Amino acid sequence: MIKGDELETYQRLVKALGSYEYRNKLINRKAVDEDYVHFILSLVISNYTLN
Repeated sequence: MIKGDELETYQRLVKALGSYEYRNKLINRKAVDEDYVHFILSLVISNYTLN
């Protein structure tokens, strides 16, 4: 479950991905995509446990 600051970051990134500017290529789509991927990877890494 995403909580706190991570939730705010997730909401900001999802809003950017669904924005008019993103859909019409008015903002740097590559940067938005990279930010989203980095966020997801950081969640995966932080929640990964070694056995």
